[in-house]
Amino acid sequence: MGLLDKQVLLIIFAPLLAPRHVLMLKSLKARGWQISVIAWDRKGNAASPKEYNDIIDRWIWIHLPVKDWGFKLIPKLPHFYARVWQAYKSLGKPQVSILTHIFLLPLVFILSGTKIYDAYEMYALEMSFYFGAHAQKVLPFWQTLEGLLVKKFDGVYTLDSRQSWLENFYKKWNDRVQVIWNVPSKIDEPDLGEVNSLRDEFFGKKVITYVGGLARDKGLRAALEVAALAKQKHPDALFLFIGSMQDDPDEINSLVQRFELENNTRFINWLPYRKMLAYLAHSLIGIALHQPGRNYQYVSCGTGRKFITYMQAGIPIIAPTLGEIGLIVQKEGCGILVDTTNNFQVANTITYLLDHPGEADLMGNKGRKAFLEKYCWELEEQKFLNFYYDLLNNKKHLHG
Repeated sequence: MGLLDKQVLLIIFAPLLAPRHVLMLKSLKARGWQISVIAWDRKGNAASPKEYNDIIDRWIWIHLPVKDWGFKLIPKLPHFYARVWQAYKSLGKPQVSILTHIFLLPLVFILSGTKIYDAYEMYALEMSFYFGAHAQKVLPFWQTLEGLLVKKFDGVYTLDSRQSWLENFYKKWNDRVQVIWNVPSKIDEPDLGEVNSLRDEFFGKKVITYVGGLARDKGLRAALEVAALAKQKHPDALFLFIGSMQDDPDEINSLVQRFELENNTRFINWLPYRKMLAYLAHSLIGIALHQPGRNYQYVSCGTGRKFITYMQAGIPIIAPTLGEIGLIVQKEGCGILVDTTNNFQVANTITYLLDHPGEADLMGNKGRKAFLEKYCWELEEQKFLNFYYDLLNNKKHLHG
């Protein structure tokens, strides 16, 4: 059976599309491409996701339950690959396949057509962190493994990174590499009805918001300690946490009780993007309190989507001095950089912004203007599409 023209398959290693992938697929859909997605349902009982009905023509679950994440799922991979192959054949072999995780790369040997790797995480680094103190020793193994597989692809999308190190790494293995920033679209603005429905809920509150995965390394626990300090001067401060819980919920609840934050914190699970923006419309400050360690020292401006989300919402940002991740905040004057390991400094910065609303508004307006003019998907989209069609028009067949 030949390849099906203008059909693209995205294979993901998670139950939800990353915001980046939603925007990519919307761009292709608008240009007449038929979209299919294969996703791993690790709980084994997932239903078709309705939020993607306007984008996805066919969504195929690989229902393969697995209790633990990380290396414990490796024994399941051969079974997963076999199921993907069956799903791929049922689709009629789409013209383009986009793979989105390091564990998906071996599929390059069984897929046909144009094969693209979207390296939207720093996967070799992430894999090495599972080895704790031995991370640096095993990193070269993961980099070499990823690199050898990347050679088999027709092209690679990747992230912005500190001094472009990630782009340069992939270019050692494949000469077709395109950096795409993780930025939102100007089209995705908050629903006004949703904004209005939340007014009473936040009336009289000074809302400070954290969006994204609720994890220790992203500053969740630090934010709770900061909240305990900030409420001393602003008892009406409400710290709003929006995202999936990636920390121990029992320990987080204990910290909330220990710091007596029951009336100063609220946790909301992952929300669709426009609904999340409706909550940000009631926020005065956006916080990103990344902690030292993991990969934050290696990322750069175009990696931290939450910063640009806060800019889109027009609120001032409190961001880390760590590496280049907060550089966009400094560059655009849309917030304040802090030592995120110093809870007193962070709390004092929040107090300063709450006590100086005029200055805070000026920062927020600068961020909003920069988003609209420089840091939106409408600008990145052209890079994405130009590279995509260039790969199709200059198809490479890599062997050996």
